[in-house]
Amino acid sequence: MRNLIFLLVKYGGVIFFIILEIVCFSLIVKNNQKQKEIYDSTHQRFTGSFYNNWDKMTHWWGMSSVADSLATENSRLRAELKNAQFLSTILKDSAYNEASRQRYTFIQSRIVSNSVKKNNNNLRINRGTNHGIAPHMGVIAAGGQGGIVGITTASSPSHTRVMSILNRNSRISVEIASNKEFGSLVWRGNDYDKMRLEDIPKDVVFAVGDTVQTSGFSSMFPQGIVVGTIDTSWVESGSNVHTIDINLINDLRKIRYVYVVNDLLKEDIEIIEEDLDNE
Repeated sequence: MRNLIFLLVKYGGVIFFIILEIVCFSLIVKNNQKQKEIYDSTHQRFTGSFYNNWDKMTHWWGMSSVADSLATENSRLRAELKNAQFLSTILKDSAYNEASRQRYTFIQSRIVSNSVKKNNNNLRINRGTNHGIAPHMGVIAAGGQGGIVGITTASSPSHTRVMSILNRNSRISVEIASNKEFGSLVWRGNDYDKMRLEDIPKDVVFAVGDTVQTSGFSSMFPQGIVVGTIDTSWVESGSNVHTIDINLINDLRKIRYVYVVNDLLKEDIEIIEEDLDNE
């Protein structure tokens, strides 16, 4: 105890100065968007290398399940190729089809750090601006089942931070596949394998086990990516909407590989939205 008091007396001023510097730095970063972006980018650059090296040492632990998952996805994708389909109609003109215009491309990546037990969970992937990734891109799971993982928030040249769907700030537009009624998918900070579907009117009819999928109402996720299935639902007293618990289709603790969604029409949509905001 005496040594501690001696230490505080001798170095108390320096310690107090360092604490004040840390507090001031955190306030600057928290309250200034530009400084926050600089901090995020720098943080991604320095921590990305550490997580990448750590991941090289540990990722082989899950190679067996990853191989099975990739094999399942490959078989599903091969089944969707034209030479695996039966053409039941004769096309009069197949030279150009506006309806089949490419909109989304997908950037393969690997998760190098993850969390599921916090109130606001994030993860990091080993792709960045050098690979065409920017903030506000959707991230989906690579595997036979699919599922969504989160939204990109900050990138360095080689790594990107992703806000997990297991984050209280996450809000994803989804729909019930059977009736196309759409609402918002949110996380209330409880189980890592459940989320909540909100804003579905109480007169909408659905059943336990119904599929919930992305609605396509944002440029971050294509329509039809399966999110999970309906578990339970109820209507709060005086409310006009259902409260619905969803069982997620994927286990976010075990996901290792993901795809980052690149919307090729994103800039076109943003131009229209800017015009609407200015009206």
